[in-house]
Amino acid sequence: MTIKELRERYNLTQSRMSEITGVPLRTIENWDEGIRKPAVYIPDLIEAKIKLYIAENGGTYMTDFNINKECAILSEYINAVQGRYLRYLRKEGIHLNDKTNPHVAAIFELQDINNNIYKIKNEEDLKKADERVREIRAFLKE
Repeated sequence: MTIKELRERYNLTQSRMSEITGVPLRTIENWDEGIRKPAVYIPDLIEAKIKLYIAENGGTYMTDFNINKECAILSEYINAVQGRYLRYLRKEGIHLNDKTNPHVAAIFELQDINNNIYKIKNEEDLKKADERVREIRAFLKE
């Protein structure tokens, strides 16, 4: 997928894509116009950044609601939160088998939410799951 196709897929202007991803506007313009070609891994990185932005902002920039797409975005967000805190636990020497540790329990709750994400069938339940993930993230930051 080209950067232009990716930008159009998420209904982003060049300027908005630059704001979200941190890629200079001129670089995005050059990619769109074919003046320069990004490395093969760049579109995947940019899409991951866009998905994370959407997840962190509650999917509010999306123009239409699609439950499967929103579940996928929330799942990406959960993966990002889990990865960050699994690294933290390792650094602190906290083992995942220590189920009495509230941080470990929170990480397992995130995993449970993620395992059941595609069972969500309506916007209200998705919102509840999203709120719980954000509560856990806030707890894990403490």
